[in-house]
Amino acid sequence: MVNLKGAIVGSRGVKYIAAMGYSSGGAMTYEFTTQLKKLRDEQKLEGPFVIDFTAYIDAVTWSNRRLPFPERRRPPSEYHVNYYQRNGGPVGFATDLDPGGRPTVNIDMTLVSADIDHYNIDNQILVWRGIRTRLEARSWK
Repeated sequence: MVNLKGAIVGSRGVKYIAAMGYSSGGAMTYEFTTQLKKLRDEQKLEGPFVIDFTAYIDAVTWSNRRLPFPERRRPPSEYHVNYYQRNGGPVGFATDLDPGGRPTVNIDMTLVSADIDHYNIDNQILVWRGIRTRLEARSWK
């Protein structure tokens, strides 16, 4: 585990955090931001910070049977965007996340093109442009 206190916030003065992950990186985005929130809530990190933005790109997590399935847990961020597809790959049945009352945008890329699948969704310009536009709208440069 990374030393979050020194590497992320604390001495570096980080006030806003954005995290995103593709495939199993989506599950790591959830775990990372959940751990940050826990440490912040327990006041184990110096200085206030906001987990402002998170994004999943066809995020998967793993069962105890070593089978992937869609990551449906919503990270504890102020804003979340979830890009997914339904065409196949290890996970072809991704779905919208339950926003839990927080701003969440779910985008089914299968509606954009029938050729988008788990193995190429991360290369789609519409995904990257969408993430960049949403970050910039939240004052990230």
